[in-house]
Amino acid sequence: MVGRALSAGSDLVGQYGVGNALERGVDILNDRKQGMSPEWRKEWEDAFEIAQNEAKEHFFRCPRCKHYVCEADWNEQDNLCVECAPRENVELTAIRAERMVDEMRDKAENANVFKGNIERRQTLCPECGKPSGEGKFCNNCGASLTLTKCPNCGNKVSIGTRFCGECGTKLN
Repeated sequence: MVGRALSAGSDLVGQYGVGNALERGVDILNDRKQGMSPEWRKEWEDAFEIAQNEAKEHFFRCPRCKHYVCEADWNEQDNLCVECAPRENVELTAIRAERMVDEMRDKAENANVFKGNIERRQTLCPECGKPSGEGKFCNNCGASLTLTKCPNCGNKVSIGTRFCGECGTKLN
């Protein structure tokens, strides 16, 4: 009786490529039963049958593909496995998430990001306060626009700045 149940289980599981493992499991179970009393064997077979019946309640056979699946992979609305009849709400949520990621990637690719050198950006002249251009001297008043280094942290700061923007050190 147990051998028939296990071979039926082997046929069932064989379609998933684990038939050899189940056969080895049957051999192990048969070896464990060697030398046991007939009463023990009967009790074991009864308990095994009860366990099989309890497990059957949690599995369904798909009428379309003939596979057995657990409750998590069963579409109860369509009475098919989720491979044959995916759950609409799950698929819709996954599609929305993919679309959202695609839109974020598109926005990131099309975003304008400053890629120039920091010394080449247009700055305000420390002397006259007007846009000074990209040169070393102000286009308006001719004041020097070269950057100096903070004596404390080495950060580049424009001439005329009173405090370092990185460490806060007071500059001359």
